[in-house]
Amino acid sequence: STLSSSSAASDVYKRQPENVTGRSLLPLVRRESVDWREYIHGEHAGHYEYADGVHYLVSRSHKYLWFSQTGTEQLFDLANDPDELHNIAAEPDADTALQRWRDALMRVLRERPEGFTDGTQLVPGRPHINLMRDVKPTH
Repeated sequence: STLSSSSAASDVYKRQPENVTGRSLLPLVRRESVDWREYIHGEHAGHYEYADGVHYLVSRSHKYLWFSQTGTEQLFDLANDPDELHNIAAEPDADTALQRWRDALMRVLRERPEGFTDGTQLVPGRPHINLMRDVKPTH
């Protein structure tokens, strides 16, 4: 699941729009005990520059990015490279580390209607559903 400030607003107003997924940040703001997770998922749909569409996972130690239109991947060791200057995904022996993150992202995206994964691999080039109805993507 993802984190969402929109979900937090839904907690306050007791209504969540149907196109919003994720868990509310409100319990964290209230400093309530929360069953946390290994990583958080975020995305940018690339509605301004379509090729910039990206999904990312961030853990305490790493950040993985998958550019959904091109299939390009980036992986950063945040503990040793907090400025994200060295892309581990570009290293020859990175495939084992990358597969762990690919698998995690596939689990996050498996229920998405866009078809970003077929269950065995990430599928680049799938169009994003436009949740911002007044913004038109550039292709």
